[in-house]
Amino acid sequence: MKKKVGQKTLKILAIFTILLIICAVFILRLFYINYSHKPKTSTIVSKSKKLLRGNIISKDGFILATSINSYKVKYNPINIAKYKKDTFATLFSLYSNQSFTSIRNKLNTNKNTVFAEIKDNKYSDFKKLQKTMDNLGVYKTTKNNIRQGLSFIQKEERVFMYEDLFSPYLGYLQKDSFLAIKGIEKKYNQELTSKKIYAIRGQRDVSFNYLLNGNMEKTKKEEAKDVFLNISVAIQIHLEQLLSVYKHKLLADEIIASVMDSKTGKIVAIASSNRFNPELIKQDDIPSLNINAIEYSFEPGSVLKPITLSFLMELNKVKKSDIFNGHEGVFKLGQRTIRDDHPFKWVSAENAIVFSSNIVLAQFGILLEPKFFYHGLDKFGFGNYSGINLGLESKGIVPSVKGLNIKARRATVAYGYGIRATFIQILKAYNVFNNNGLFLEPKVVSHIKDKQNNILNIKYKKNKQILSSKTTKKIKNILIKTVQEGTGRGAIIDGFEIGGKTGTARTFQDGEYIKEYISSFFGFANGKNNKYTIGVTVFRPSSSFYASQTAVPIFKNIVNILDKNNFIQKRN
Repeated sequence: MKKKVGQKTLKILAIFTILLIICAVFILRLFYINYSHKPKTSTIVSKSKKLLRGNIISKDGFILATSINSYKVKYNPINIAKYKKDTFATLFSLYSNQSFTSIRNKLNTNKNTVFAEIKDNKYSDFKKLQKTMDNLGVYKTTKNNIRQGLSFIQKEERVFMYEDLFSPYLGYLQKDSFLAIKGIEKKYNQELTSKKIYAIRGQRDVSFNYLLNGNMEKTKKEEAKDVFLNISVAIQIHLEQLLSVYKHKLLADEIIASVMDSKTGKIVAIASSNRFNPELIKQDDIPSLNINAIEYSFEPGSVLKPITLSFLMELNKVKKSDIFNGHEGVFKLGQRTIRDDHPFKWVSAENAIVFSSNIVLAQFGILLEPKFFYHGLDKFGFGNYSGINLGLESKGIVPSVKGLNIKARRATVAYGYGIRATFIQILKAYNVFNNNGLFLEPKVVSHIKDKQNNILNIKYKKNKQILSSKTTKKIKNILIKTVQEGTGRGAIIDGFEIGGKTGTARTFQDGEYIKEYISSFFGFANGKNNKYTIGVTVFRPSSSFYASQTAVPIFKNIVNILDKNNFIQKRN
C-alpha cells in the first residue's frame, strides 16, 4: 500500500516538474521574442545644451533683454514607415499648426526637412509627439534594430521685451552668429555669456530619453550673469516719447538727451529719437544702429563758453565783474570776423556768458596760454574717453598745444569752434558745475549678479577734484543767471534751481561750414533732495535752429517728467 502511494507521489511530482519546465521555456521564449524584436537601446551618446545668455535689467526691475531656447524640429522622410506617412502628417500638423498637405508633400522627398521652428514652451509637447509616433509604429526599424525619431536642433533667441526701448544703447546681436554688437550687449558680452556648455552623456531608449543609470554623466554648469542698469524705465519711456514728438516737430535728424544724478554720476536715462527693435532690424534702421551720444563728435559751440571762463577764473586772470569791449557786435581778428547776435559796447565777463558773446570769449581764448588752455580741456575730459560703460566711444578732437599757439585758433576754440566733443563728454563736463568741482564717470551699469545672487560691483575711477569750490560756485551762479535772464529763460520752472547754457553751432562738412546746425542745452535741475545734470542736443533741425527754441523746451519737459514721476521734489 505504501509503495503504491509513493509511486503516485513521484508521478505527480514528475508531471508538476515537466509543467514547470514547459512554462519556463514558454516564458523565456516569449521574452526572447519580444526582446529580440524590440529596437535595441542605442549606444552611449552625448547631448549638449547651450546655456542661455544673461538678462539685462533696469533699475526699477524691468527685464529689457533676455534669452529663450528655440528648436528646429527636423526629420528624414526615408525613416518613416511606408504606410504611416499619413499618420505622421496628421499628428505633426496638429502640433505645428501646418497644413496636412504641406507636410505630406515634404514627405515625398528623401532629404532632411525642417518641419517646424518652435519655442521652448513647445519643446515638451513635441517630445510627447515623439513617443506617440514611436508607439504607433511610425518610424522604421533599421538593420541594426534601431529607430530614428524627430531630431531637435537647439538655438538661442534674444528677446527684447519692450521692442525699441533703450535702443540703440542696449546694442543687438547678429541673428546667425549671435555675435554681440555695440552697447550693453557688447560691453558686457563676457559676463552675459555662459562659460561652458551644459552637456549630458549616457544611454538612451528608443524614444531618445536618457536612462537614469550609472552611465549618465553631466558637466558642471557655469551660467551667464545678469547685468543691472541705473536706467529707470519710468523716466526712459517718457523721455523717448518726448524726443520722438520733438523730432517730428523740429524736423531734426536726431535728438539725444540724458539725465545724470549729479552726486553719483549714475545715468538715470539716456535716449535717442532714432530707435529700432533689435529683434527686427530693417534696412531703414541701419543709420540708427550707431550710438551717436558716444560715437559722434561735433563742435559744441557756446556750451563750451562757461568751461573756458572757468580756466581763467581758476588762474585768477578774470573776475566775473571784469568789463570787456564788446566791439558793438563786430570784431576783426586777422582775416576772421567774429560777430555777436546780441551786440554790446562793453560787457562784464559774467554777462558775456549770460548773453553768449563770441567776441568776449574770443578775448578769453587769447588771454589763455596755450599749455593752460590745452591742460584745462584735457582735465575736463575733452580728447579723452568718458568712461561710460556703453562700449566703443570717440575721443573727439582737441587742438594740440602747438596748434593753440595760433591766436585765432585759441579765440575760436574758446567759444566752441575748432574742437570736437561727444554728447557724453559735454554732459560729464557740466556735471562738474553741479557737483562742487568733482569730476565723475557716467555710470549706466549699476552691478552684475550671478545665478547664486552674488553681487559683483563695477569698478569706476575715483572722483577727481578738477575745479576749486570757489570757481565752481561762481560758474554755477552764472549758469543760473543765464536761465533767469539770458538765453536759457525758457527753462525756468518755479520751485527748482535751474541753470544751463545754450549752444548753436554750424555743421562743418567737406571743408566748410554749411547752413545746418547742431543746437544744445546743457545744465542742471536741483530739487529738495535730488540734483540732476541734464543735456539735450538737436542735430540739424529744419524748423528752427536756435537752441533757445529747440533744446531748451525739451530740457524743461524733461524736468517736468522727473517731477511727475517723483524723481525730484520742489524746494518750497
